[in-house]
Amino acid sequence: VMAIDDATLDKYAANDIMFYDPEDGNCIPASMPSGDKMTWIGESLSESVLDKIEETFPGVDTKEKIYDGTTYRLVRYSKFVDHESETLKNDGNYSGLTTARQLVDHKEMREYLVFPLGTNGSITAQNIEDLISIVGENVNILLVTNYGLHSDYTANNDAIKKAAEEKENVAYADWYEIAKSDPSGYIDDSDGLGVHLSDSGKEQFINVIKEAFTQAYGSGSSAGRAGKKNLCGGKTKYTAGE
Repeated sequence: VMAIDDATLDKYAANDIMFYDPEDGNCIPASMPSGDKMTWIGESLSESVLDKIEETFPGVDTKEKIYDGTTYRLVRYSKFVDHESETLKNDGNYSGLTTARQLVDHKEMREYLVFPLGTNGSITAQNIEDLISIVGENVNILLVTNYGLHSDYTANNDAIKKAAEEKENVAYADWYEIAKSDPSGYIDDSDGLGVHLSDSGKEQFINVIKEAFTQAYGSGSSAGRAGKKNLCGGKTKYTAGE
């Protein structure tokens, strides 16, 4: 743990990435792992903010892969967690689990995996167990809770939260809590689906993932997922080291 000056404290505290160590009362900045250590497998929500993903996490792997003449698109609309159909296969849109397995088999899965899927169907406890089995316990996974104006994602979100509580290498970003606070502001319902993002929603979607990723896996965040809070330079921050 290191002591830092007030100006630096305020800079990091303003961005909600300070961690307070209760042992000596100092605050430390938590930095995210670099994008070149991250793989991102997502669907239309991710596709709509792809430029922001690559700007926020420079070097993150979102690129399509071609293995044995078959295309696997990491970020692609209508991607299911675990679902195959000939139509989707022909469109190069294999499921999240299938895509993850291909990356592992070809030694291209990175140390951190962002996996914001579920809005096209279900994500179950078994799906998450399968994902961990595929990528291994040394890959740190960030899931994202689902939100929809016209859909009930309670079962999905319960499975995501339970996995984060029980699995050492699983954390989650709570998009549901952010989106429900201002659905008309964050959701563009012009297509009637009730899940796609408005301009402000795109900013918030990236921010909640960035913050959760930093809290869970950033330096100084050994207890980030616990969500413990303390005061750090007059600002509310997450407690590290408990």
